[in-house]
Amino acid sequence: QKLGLYTTVGIGDNPVQAKLALDLYAKHNHELIGEIHYETVPDKIWSITELTAVWGIGPRMAKRLNRLHIHNMYELAHTNPYLLKQQLGIIGSQLFATAWGIDRAQVTEPTKVKEASLGNSQVLPRDYFNQVEIETVIKEIGEQVAARLRHHHKLAGCLSLSIGFSYAAAEADG
Repeated sequence: QKLGLYTTVGIGDNPVQAKLALDLYAKHNHELIGEIHYETVPDKIWSITELTAVWGIGPRMAKRLNRLHIHNMYELAHTNPYLLKQQLGIIGSQLFATAWGIDRAQVTEPTKVKEASLGNSQVLPRDYFNQVEIETVIKEIGEQVAARLRHHHKLAGCLSLSIGFSYAAAEADG
């Protein structure tokens, strides 16, 4: 209230019902709360006369539905689902389920995003020919990466080493 911010809430038995409740009811009443449950689907969803008011139905999809003699959510809910799938593909099945307040999406824990890798690369100031010097440079780079891993409390799952070469030295060698 101090900041003058308003929050709208859609409540439902599944994400589709909550989304429809938010879009169709919460945003349009003074309480800013909308609810749809399975038992209220006939009153709350089938009563929608404007197809484009429903999430997932744009003007082009509404025209396609109109060509199938579907002009509102009641007609969509009572159309043969096999006809919808035949005419509209998988989206037809999804729209039929939406008309009944059914959400077939699997709600799971968010998949863990693969973490970024840690690495280090250096362009050396000169060419190295002595094996001991080369081993020292590789060891120092490895120690820098290991220190960063420790700092972030991480373990390496894979270690890769790439070594480039001086084009000047390669050309001189022929």
